[in-house]
Amino acid sequence: MKLSLCIATYNEETNLHYPLDSAYNLVDEVIIVDGGSTDKTIQIAKSYGNKVKIIQTNNPPMFHINK
Repeated sequence: MKLSLCIATYNEETNLHYPLDSAYNLVDEVIIVDGGSTDKTIQIAKSYGNKVKIIQTNNPPMFHINK
């Protein structure tokens, strides 16, 4: 069985490491859906390597509630 972690983000550079560090070794992939961050969220996510897939959108910060 393959286990994926999906995280919706928007300017989460100070918090993103918490879920990534906690779950990284427990999952097969991490999917980050970013709502147009203007900070270092994407750079931090990319630093975790190939296991992290990033989907970037330009939707408003609350985009994940309506999807």
